[in-house]
Amino acid sequence: MTLASAGLIATGSQLLTVSPAQAVAPRPSVRPALQTGAATAPTVSPTLAPLPASSPNPLVYATTAVRVRSAASTSSAILGVLPKGGHVGSRGASVNGWTPVNYQGTKAWISTAYLTTSAPSQGSSGSSSSSSASKGQSLYATTAVRVRSAASTSSTIRGVLAKGQSVVSRGASVNGWTPVTYQGTNAWISTAYLTTSAPSQGSSGAGGTSSASKGQSLYATTAVRVRSAASTSSTIRGVLAKGQSVVSRGASVNGWTPVTYQGTNAWISTAYLTTSAPSQGSSEAGGTSSGSQSGTSSASAWATLLANGSSGLSGLRPSAKGIVDRTISQFPQIKTIYGVRADAYPDHPSGHAIDLMMPRGASDNALGWTVANYYKAHALELGVQYIMWDKKIWNISRDSEGWRDVADRGGVTANHQDHVHITTIWD
Repeated sequence: MTLASAGLIATGSQLLTVSPAQAVAPRPSVRPALQTGAATAPTVSPTLAPLPASSPNPLVYATTAVRVRSAASTSSAILGVLPKGGHVGSRGASVNGWTPVNYQGTKAWISTAYLTTSAPSQGSSGSSSSSSASKGQSLYATTAVRVRSAASTSSTIRGVLAKGQSVVSRGASVNGWTPVTYQGTNAWISTAYLTTSAPSQGSSGAGGTSSASKGQSLYATTAVRVRSAASTSSTIRGVLAKGQSVVSRGASVNGWTPVTYQGTNAWISTAYLTTSAPSQGSSEAGGTSSGSQSGTSSASAWATLLANGSSGLSGLRPSAKGIVDRTISQFPQIKTIYGVRADAYPDHPSGHAIDLMMPRGASDNALGWTVANYYKAHALELGVQYIMWDKKIWNISRDSEGWRDVADRGGVTANHQDHVHITTIWD
């Protein structure tokens, strides 16, 4: 699951969410003042030939769901989303990887990498979306996707439809959004993540938990938050690591599964649970939720961190512990992590921030960017609020701006060049 960089709507971007209050980042610890210029972290852009300009205004088709922007830049305003197979009229040849188009009567731009002049064939996978769905037809989520109150990513989130779950269409797609009936109310879902094809029996679609019986063991398919109620706005009780198990209290309800967690009633998004136990020796199967110091990974792994000089880990909050667990499994070369410590800002003292120290300090610039971009891509899943690395900052509430420059403070540590700083949501 990744957040968009060149205009692509990544599947992960439709996953877990944070409340508006959580999305506002507190002031950083060792926080340089932000400069006005925006910067983007080093990325590898696809090398593609410009779209042909043989026709004055040829139609171009989206090869996947892609954002439509007001200018030829990922920092420009998002005007809408063109679904896979959708088409617009070109206004000319590609310019620096961006194609000028006419969108809903206005001039706009779309990343050339996700456009083609070839119309999708009839019956192709792109046409299986809900754009041609009739009123009353059942539609199925191709991945976990947010349900919104209006046809806009800025509208209220009504809930999450798990992969393979269905809703009923209220009519044809409108500008990349499909009107649906959700929990008895009118709602909207991005057309790119819906299909008219029902999932096959026994598929891994909804994680296998929708029919879970009371008392059945369920396993996390990835690190997932445990909530006090069936809502992304409810209190976070903890984080269930990939491969860990909980006990079901009954069948899934509107994409949420009731479970017993640490002796209390709780809820987990059905999309991230399965009835299939992980194989022996899998990388993140850290036992049950009552297992280790963090409740998510092995005690020995945390002991190794402490032996290598890590400190302040015992007082971390659930989301911050989840970052430590994920670092252990994804970046085992990182041996030193700092958590709770005294500071003028609340991030570290409250247990919501960690510093992932690079093994070779500032010499590990490439590794640092790999780590920073990994947690940026998994921010919604892991509860990341903002990241600082190499004199830059990224904040989930300002995602469209990408990595932004911060002023030089004169030192490697102060400039976050020897460690990746991560502050999580206030859980």
